[in-house]
Amino acid sequence: MVNIFWQGMKLATRSKIRFISFVVVYSALAWLIAINLNAVSGTGFSLGGQLTEAQIRLTSTLIGSAIVSTLYGFLISTFRKRDIAVLKAIGWGNNNVRMLIISEILLVALVGYILLVEMDIHLLGINEYISFLVNVSTLILTRSTLILTFVIIVIFQIPGVLIAYWRVLNIRPMEAFRAL
Repeated sequence: MVNIFWQGMKLATRSKIRFISFVVVYSALAWLIAINLNAVSGTGFSLGGQLTEAQIRLTSTLIGSAIVSTLYGFLISTFRKRDIAVLKAIGWGNNNVRMLIISEILLVALVGYILLVEMDIHLLGINEYISFLVNVSTLILTRSTLILTFVIIVIFQIPGVLIAYWRVLNIRPMEAFRAL
């Protein structure tokens, strides 16, 4: 299990441009979710009545996050088609390939979330040292907001993982030999 996760990390970082770009995208989405959760936490969601601007921003950010995570699962299964066919041709089972894809998707999301936490730590330091010049205390996130953001990010990976796994099951080992 740990070996497959390690191989997923190597596979994810092998395509550096896609890895870095999606880490940046996930970090930005995590930051948007956290900032909007912070804004909504004071007002709360009301099921009846008018939605506030913060609630609308949070809802649109959550919808965008679901779309991006699903798109990433689709792209991973598309770009890794030949690699997966080769792995299946040398004897890997569907469970091993599934763990490889899940580890790659979750690694990118986790690194994006770690960048969010790192940004929050730096903002806390900036606020401590130059609070008399610039007030960034509204950008500092609470622990509950960070935990809820992490849970939301992990939950939104489920559709992407399901789509990637469904597409991976359709890849046959013979496709590795057709490309030669």
